[in-house]
Amino acid sequence: MKRILQTVGAAVLAAALVFGAAACGTAGTTQGTTAAPSAGTTAPASGEKMVTIGMTYPITSMNPLYLDASEAMKYAVGISFEPILELNSDNVFVGVLAESVTANEDGTVFTVKLNDDAKWSDGQPVTADDVIFTVLKTTSKTVSNPSMAGYSQLKGFDPGTGQVADDATEVEGLVKVDEKTVEFHAEYSMSLESFNNNFMRYLLPIPKHVLGEKTTAELATTDWFLAPEVVSGPFRVTSADVAQYVTYEKNENYWQGEPKLDKVNIRIVTSSQLFAGLKSGEIDFVQQTTGVFAQEDIDSVSSLENADEVYDKPVTSVLAFINNESVPDARVRKAILHAIDRELLVKEFLKGKGEVVDGFLTSATPYFDETLEVTPYDPDQAKALLAEANWDASKTLTFKIDSGDATFAQAANVIVAQLGEVGIKVQLQTLSFTQLLTDAGNHDFDMMTVQYTLSTVAPAFDISWLTAPSGWPLYNNPEVDALVEEAMIVSGDVPKLKSLYREINEIMQEEVPIFNAYALSPLGAKAKRVVYAAPSVFGGFMDMHLWDIG
Repeated sequence: MKRILQTVGAAVLAAALVFGAAACGTAGTTQGTTAAPSAGTTAPASGEKMVTIGMTYPITSMNPLYLDASEAMKYAVGISFEPILELNSDNVFVGVLAESVTANEDGTVFTVKLNDDAKWSDGQPVTADDVIFTVLKTTSKTVSNPSMAGYSQLKGFDPGTGQVADDATEVEGLVKVDEKTVEFHAEYSMSLESFNNNFMRYLLPIPKHVLGEKTTAELATTDWFLAPEVVSGPFRVTSADVAQYVTYEKNENYWQGEPKLDKVNIRIVTSSQLFAGLKSGEIDFVQQTTGVFAQEDIDSVSSLENADEVYDKPVTSVLAFINNESVPDARVRKAILHAIDRELLVKEFLKGKGEVVDGFLTSATPYFDETLEVTPYDPDQAKALLAEANWDASKTLTFKIDSGDATFAQAANVIVAQLGEVGIKVQLQTLSFTQLLTDAGNHDFDMMTVQYTLSTVAPAFDISWLTAPSGWPLYNNPEVDALVEEAMIVSGDVPKLKSLYREINEIMQEEVPIFNAYALSPLGAKAKRVVYAAPSVFGGFMDMHLWDIG
């Protein structure tokens, strides 16, 4: 399992970082303050109902085979090609195309039963053949989708890349039971939550009866997905320029009922344009992780008369990593944590819309243990630990941060000053996100921070990669490895998982290879004229056929 995790680490990172990284890359880089209509977006005809969704960074592709685990692409594509299941705002997996997903006793066989009523827009049923066809094409060598490397955990897929041959029509790890049932056979045990989160949320079937005659190369390059004739979701894409817009029209034959809206638009705008568009009425809906408001506009969202602000639970953290080779003494690392007034950071820079926690979990996850006392701001204790460790006060630590995170860039200056007050010299370096990740991968830092969103229901996968000996902080603790691997296979036992994660977080408090600078509550918004829709980090785009104009 550890070998598998090393292989798919990069794919996990892409998924986990997308909320903060892509969003923060747009903050503070706006030009202009108006939201001019994007080329290609549609306007409603007389009497038509239309909702426009604002996003602040481009969608990678509309081809489901290239799903990159970013929420922007996942949701944009999922409006036309629905996922097997989705995670809702209550941290519960809800079947979309699936009626149920179950696991055998040892967590090696997962049975996906598709909804009997699930149909394509041409009336044909969504079948097990569609699911298998989609998986095999997504993991094909020609498509070579790195975000699908996790399929290496299933039997018959390449154990290094998770790939299959382009012409593969079957594989040991996928078994068709009947027209509506598929079994996924894993090489190793995993919890049902891990399987659902890492596979089922990101499997968006395409219609084999329409596309089955195309070669893998043709599927990889086709523009069919920019205006598909056959879809499973409530709305069909009619045109797209993924850097600027996507337009949709309703699927009148949607299997869960004809949508109430006639059209939906996605508009890609800058952070300042997002607020301006919401204010003018040109944007109706902003989901918290696909649209990020400019820092200077956050207070103004609450004053809008035509829209409601919606803060979600704190799911994204600014995680700080300390290089254990350059700072090998845990007492020094703990002194760093004691020296930072994290409550002040939340109050001053998040305007109270966040929380201070220790370890990896926030209050957004069911495994969060609120009885775990947070390491306090205690400069005197920090000085005592440094004295005990014989800290060399002439040494300067390099602290690297993301230039796109304008909020934390301000907070980092406070952190540098507070560390200086206890005798730790720090040189702050602000880097582009790409360069920051490059340096992190090369372990070229003493301290560094990045926004990171762990799964609320299956965080063990992320934790295992972050705490692996080859992870960013070069941390090695067999006890943590054992706790994480046990958490990976525990399914449904919340008290047990809470206990395991508490033990992990307690070790983080003492050894401090990684600490949580703060967890932020992301801001979304919805025009008051739009009914039923509810922005949320998870589940914000579910049941779009019920969205309406009031």
